[in-house]
Amino acid sequence: MWPGRAAHPERAGLLDRLQARRLPDGWTEALPDFPADPKGMATRAASAEVLSALPPVLPELWGGSADLAGSNDTTMDGEPSFVPADRQTKD
Repeated sequence: MWPGRAAHPERAGLLDRLQARRLPDGWTEALPDFPADPKGMATRAASAEVLSALPPVLPELWGGSADLAGSNDTTMDGEPSFVPADRQTKD
């Protein structure tokens, strides 16, 4: 058992949920609504909205696609990057 479980109940709960392979209750409520639009919406733009909406309820979610992340909108707003600062393409 993880020794820090009692000291970190939120992290322990997250670990339990991940090990049980369960999504958190109500996670679909974080998904954005996409009302019908005669102009349509680019798939990558819709995907970007979803990727930016889910991290608060799914902290285990990772995204990105190497050097194409900026052009195909797979970065998550407000989330840190795992890329070293000297290799990032974001300003």
